[in-house]
Amino acid sequence: MCRTTAFTCSMVLALVATPVQARLAVGYAGTPCTHWNDIRSSSAVVDVVREDGMVQWVSGYLTAVNAIRIAARQRPYPLPSYSALKELVHARCHATPARTFQQVADLLHLDLRGAEPQTGSGE
Repeated sequence: MCRTTAFTCSMVLALVATPVQARLAVGYAGTPCTHWNDIRSSSAVVDVVREDGMVQWVSGYLTAVNAIRIAARQRPYPLPSYSALKELVHARCHATPARTFQQVADLLHLDLRGAEPQTGSGE
């Protein structure tokens, strides 16, 4: 069916999926923030690796949302640096440990979208 790279296929599928399907992401999506909080309280090397993977998942999610915005002819919003994103995730998970990583990523997306400058051209 899709004869290009896996990344290209996943991007195409993300762009043609229904809004509900596009919001379902795999990986750390269902992971509760309590898991993040447990990892952050550990000094084990394996936990640092997991923490980085979780931040990278959120970064990838936000990058994909930006790709969808570009495809819809909307201006992408600037993404925070890795260290800033890590602190944003930590703040969200520390404040609301019952949330999942999907919920945290969605809230960060809304925060970033809300912080973008408004233009008169509808972008």
